[in-house]
Amino acid sequence: MEKVQYDVLVIGASNAGGMAAATAAEKGAKVLVIDKSRNTNFLHRETIASIHSKVQKEAKVEIDKNELVNYLSTFAQGNVDERLLNTWTDYFSETVDWIDEKVLRPHGAYMQATADAYYETERNRAFPTGNEVTAEHVQHWHMGYGANQALVQKWNPWGLKTNVYNDSHRDDGSGILAALEIGAAKDEEPVSIVFNRGAVPVETNTKDFYETSVTPPDYPGYLWLASYPMLKVNLEGERFFNESAPYQFQMNAVAKQPGYLSAMIWTEATMTDKSLGQYHTLGCSRLGFPGIFNGDQVREGVQQRLEEGLVQKADTIEELAQKLGLPVANLQASVARYNEMIAS
Repeated sequence: MEKVQYDVLVIGASNAGGMAAATAAEKGAKVLVIDKSRNTNFLHRETIASIHSKVQKEAKVEIDKNELVNYLSTFAQGNVDERLLNTWTDYFSETVDWIDEKVLRPHGAYMQATADAYYETERNRAFPTGNEVTAEHVQHWHMGYGANQALVQKWNPWGLKTNVYNDSHRDDGSGILAALEIGAAKDEEPVSIVFNRGAVPVETNTKDFYETSVTPPDYPGYLWLASYPMLKVNLEGERFFNESAPYQFQMNAVAKQPGYLSAMIWTEATMTDKSLGQYHTLGCSRLGFPGIFNGDQVREGVQQRLEEGLVQKADTIEELAQKLGLPVANLQASVARYNEMIAS
């Protein structure tokens, strides 16, 4: 068997591991990168952020560091390490500048990895005895565990009630389990990033519905329009929160409602580019750039979910309530009150 000597071994080739490997290589180290998956599908998250990057300075975009850190800390109710936030604000622009200058401009969307990057190589296959993983210059960079329903049930049972789909089959928790085996500590409190875009069949029971997508970027039940602040009601047909809020706010609010589910009500007229463009949403939910969909794609997505039975269409509120399994009188009252507020 061929024996190769490396200065640095990086386990996990996603965002953090990839940048760690690049940094070590730039400093002259001979680096080996391994990852358990067979390809790079959904390996890297393309949505990253920084302040004071070169392109921001060129565009004269100024962000107050202290104001941002305080806002993020307040948003998290102080349940955050502000030292980590300060490290990000102070230094991550260097990473964004590096990606822009070394990868995007000269190579386009990506650059080819070196020969010393091996996929479908798990830790236990790379280290026969298991002792090698504690050696100096070995780095573990791992993802989450959302694709492992047993681990979600064990570590974050609340997550099973507020999630119906997991969109990354890579996140099976194997990296965390491997790290725990060699003495790492896991955060005591679980955390999840939840988008309010999961469409499920009528009468779904969230206690036994949890699917993992294995065909990214074609995600089952994905309804991009659901992030828009249109009328949303609980399973009693009653409006229960202010829809104009970040994604996960809805999931937290609906977790206080019967069945942990809600229904969004909108009209055909809302589906025009002009109407959708009037909503001041941010990030990937915004129509067009910097969002991810244009009007035609939004309408195609709704039509696909209609054909699958995940979206229901009707000519009257009464008919719609019946299709959704909601109390007719309650939904009629909620829609009437909502229209009154919009009109005023």
